[in-house]
Amino acid sequence: MKQLDSLRSLAGAAGCLLLLALLSACRQGSPAPATQDAAQSAESRATPTPEINEKEDSKVADHAYEKQSATPPAPDAVLYFIYNKDGDGATSYEIENGSVATYWYGHQFDLRGKHYFAGFAYSTPEKFGAAEDEPNPAPGSKVTLANATFVLSKPGTEKPWSLVGAEPYSGEFGAYEKGDEVDPKRNAVSYETGDGQFVLAVPTTSLQSGSELTGYAVLRFQPGELEDIDDHHWRYLGTIWTGEDNSAACDEGEVMPCAASSGTLAFKPGGQALPDILVTPQGTTIASPGKTRTLGPEDRSTYTYDPRKKEYVAKSGS
Repeated sequence: MKQLDSLRSLAGAAGCLLLLALLSACRQGSPAPATQDAAQSAESRATPTPEINEKEDSKVADHAYEKQSATPPAPDAVLYFIYNKDGDGATSYEIENGSVATYWYGHQFDLRGKHYFAGFAYSTPEKFGAAEDEPNPAPGSKVTLANATFVLSKPGTEKPWSLVGAEPYSGEFGAYEKGDEVDPKRNAVSYETGDGQFVLAVPTTSLQSGSELTGYAVLRFQPGELEDIDDHHWRYLGTIWTGEDNSAACDEGEVMPCAASSGTLAFKPGGQALPDILVTPQGTTIASPGKTRTLGPEDRSTYTYDPRKKEYVAKSGS
């Protein structure tokens, strides 16, 4: 009988131990409600669930596709809008009194929520009298830059572009009655000002005295109404030269030292509406007769906009 009581006592103790073990395991596997809520709250704060707006994302994607798929107006159409004369598909033709119009460059850009395309052309001076028979234009004979600007108003349609305006005069540039050539190997650089103007630097090349100069023709676009009656929506603000290669004239060093340089152009906010322009050159340049040197950081130069001259000029001390 005593043995039976002992066995019952042992069985009861084992049951209690088993029950305690089960309770402990439950506590470890399932935290208290307050602790679990706090953990979930902390996790929620650490990794917030992003709001997915598939409709808005789709709109953005569609708009980007529409801009990419909208073919800009053709060069001959740009010329027609500027000069009101049909060239029958040609990109260079006579317009009046011996003046020849030539398509130059086209650029698409975004500004204040609108997508634009600007097409540029230039025309040679009109010729009268003896000038009509002069075969060789003078070095200082420039051309007149012009533009036609369009806005993407009906994307996805047969006629997505609407004419904003055309200007037969945006400034004068070039030489020998030709505009500086656009350099397709370099990209244009642009800048949007705080007051909604758009500044565009078009990469160009020009052959002068046997050397090939590389630079950027700087243009400014002012949308909306103009304050100055003599101003223009697009205006040429000068060309900034950034490099030079004299290999065509140096004759492998026999005539003069051969030197070649290039440069990058960057817009920097200045003390006025239009930004300063920083040019950083690299390569070599002629330092003195018969000698060249390597360009470095000390050769960087800054250009600032001169409102009186309406063009960019080298900043004093740069």
